[in-house]
Amino acid sequence: MARFRSRAGAPRKLGPWLFAGVFVMFWVLLAISGMDRFKAKDGDSRQYTVPAAQLQGVTRLRIEGDPSDARGYVPTTRVVLRSTSDVTLNLHLRREGRRKGARAATPAPGAEPPLVAVREGDTLVLRWLPRTPSPTAGSDDLQEQWLGEIVLPARFQHLALSHALVEVLDPVEQLHVSGRAVEVRGLAAHLHLQSTQCRRCADTGAAAAPDDSSACDEKTHPGRDAVLEVNAKNMLSVRVVAGVGNVKLNETRRLRQLDLQLGDSVGLLVDRAAVLRLGRGAGGGEAGAAQGPVVAPGDCAAPPAAGRDPLPSVPLDLVRVAERSQPGHPSASE
Repeated sequence: MARFRSRAGAPRKLGPWLFAGVFVMFWVLLAISGMDRFKAKDGDSRQYTVPAAQLQGVTRLRIEGDPSDARGYVPTTRVVLRSTSDVTLNLHLRREGRRKGARAATPAPGAEPPLVAVREGDTLVLRWLPRTPSPTAGSDDLQEQWLGEIVLPARFQHLALSHALVEVLDPVEQLHVSGRAVEVRGLAAHLHLQSTQCRRCADTGAAAAPDDSSACDEKTHPGRDAVLEVNAKNMLSVRVVAGVGNVKLNETRRLRQLDLQLGDSVGLLVDRAAVLRLGRGAGGGEAGAAQGPVVAPGDCAAPPAAGRDPLPSVPLDLVRVAERSQPGHPSASE
């Protein structure tokens, strides 16, 4: 009888250990098989600066050829206005090429950035270079690149960009922003925010002209909705101009003036109904009469004045900042 119990009890003692071994082996194999993919997500992060000496008299920023315009969704760029003299850019690169087992190489330390900086009058233009895919790259070997953060001197009060989170860390009197998917918050007393989403492409009640079909395809941006959002906690007046898309207003208790110029199809979300009673000229000064924002070429805004000569384009230096440990930004984790 005792012998029968000892034989029957052996599997009960080995069972937990056998299960634990299989469990550990499973996770070790899983980690080994996925390690290359996990490392690929880190990609390459670089920081560049434009010397302050080249930016004398520059008060505007315009970004052209944003990768999201052609590739769809990329993380949002964080644009910071604060007391500084240089312009700093954090550029992120991420390669995706793991399904076929090939290890995608990160760019060489001395490689040029995929964008250039030029000056046109009082405007700093950041222009993305055309992408030239490698002939050996397959459909699964794609490189994503985006600006994670741009730090600007507080004197930059006109911004034209595609999608961004604009944060004003030091007080400014006026701020003009044009873009497609933009959120603005911080210490701007008077904000003018304008949508660059193309009405003729997004309005379901109007068809685009035949020769505009390609432009409309580029303007639909299936990966990102056309949304203008304002956190007006520290603002006195806000003016929003949008023909299509959505507008969101939060923290509006301090607002003295609200000017909304919206198309019939625009969706509007406010934190409190009382803010809609703030009409133009209700004690907010003449902010609504200030000069409008710069608008990137190709967007659906008023064209430049007829007969105006284009401004000369002066190349600027993008100086690579030495490698150092940098904290992650919210834009890089989206």
